[in-house]
Amino acid sequence: MGSLETRRYRILGVLGEGGHGKVYRARLETGSGFTKDVAIKMLRESEPSDELLRRFRDEARILGLLRDRAIVSVDPPTQLGGRWAVVMEFVDGLSGQQLVERTGPLPIAPALGIIAEAARVLDKTWTHPGPDGEPLRLLHRDIKPANIQVTSSGEVKLLDFGIARADFQEREAATTRHVMGTPGYIAPERIFGADTPAGDVYSLGTTLHVMLFGGIPEKVPAPEDATGLLADVIALIEKTRVVVHDERPTAREVERACTELMRKAAGPSLRDWAETSVPESADLAEDERSGELLTEAIEAATLPPVSAFTTTPTRLAIGALGLLTVVAAFAAVALVGARPGGSSTSATSVAEVLERASAVEAAETTAEPPGVSTALDTDTPARLDEEASPETPLNGTGSNATAPSKPVTRPAELTTDDASTDAAALP
Repeated sequence: MGSLETRRYRILGVLGEGGHGKVYRARLETGSGFTKDVAIKMLRESEPSDELLRRFRDEARILGLLRDRAIVSVDPPTQLGGRWAVVMEFVDGLSGQQLVERTGPLPIAPALGIIAEAARVLDKTWTHPGPDGEPLRLLHRDIKPANIQVTSSGEVKLLDFGIARADFQEREAATTRHVMGTPGYIAPERIFGADTPAGDVYSLGTTLHVMLFGGIPEKVPAPEDATGLLADVIALIEKTRVVVHDERPTAREVERACTELMRKAAGPSLRDWAETSVPESADLAEDERSGELLTEAIEAATLPPVSAFTTTPTRLAIGALGLLTVVAAFAAVALVGARPGGSSTSATSVAEVLERASAVEAAETTAEPPGVSTALDTDTPARLDEEASPETPLNGTGSNATAPSKPVTRPAELTTDDASTDAAALP
């Protein structure tokens, strides 16, 4: 297998790591003196599983099909230092999650600006034409603050397309059996196999709530006595999180609503706020590769033909007892909302229903290795399965990540790659 092209990258430090690999900040060096900082996502194993490599390659393919100011650019998968890697645009700044952790809840105008830009990208990627001219119909499926990067100049980047789903012929990995995402951000209908753009809108509304109040609605409810602009923003969040997904606004409508609300907001704009609140660069850790000069060798991966894999809609494999319990629980919530004096079916009550239903058969401690998150992400996507599988997709397409935390106890059907800060979303 011959080398087709070579480049040299000087490893500057570690941006993040997970169970499947690390993300490095590196500097492209050429003999002519040209240099450029990049992010390199590198798999840990020299011979990764076929499934992991297929997802790794699919993520690069998806990003390669997209051209937008809010999406990082990537090169084709290659080999560096004997490991599979993807070289991508380096994005400085911090994720929405890091911003909340460092500065506390964001001001209204910057938060709306971030969500408006993310909504614009979601709308575009759904309708963006693929290689055959047909819409890609891309669903991100893991929208959360950790996967939205903000630079010191107020630029917004949507990161981590590791579990994204899109319609294109070259896709290799099948999307069956698992419902994937991050607990607290997964839309309720996805539990029943309904994967639509409304699921991303639900997650986007939850993300706005976290940026404004510091936690997901189930943990940090919005104030009930809010008035004026804040009350209007809370109303928008509630619309994005209604149980019936057909009743949610589209991503385009969320973008327009955020833009309208920003016009009413006092205080600094996103750009002005970012200049004083977002650092230009994040701290780097060191490992054995720090300072090493790696030579790239672009080679074709040895994989089964694409036709050997079937791309089908994501479905949830749950036991009959679990399914009946979920349905019964939803019916009970609906009846409570219909009673005189009863509250309407809220996002909070639905989250409680899903959590209880997922623990029907048993609860057990799962401690799988954390997945790579290059999106400054400590809460990697979860899978809702009938059986926990040790193989998980590689997450992310951003600039850095944080170290994994300790394993936590989760319901039997809910398996995750990383016990993270947002694991608190599951009481």
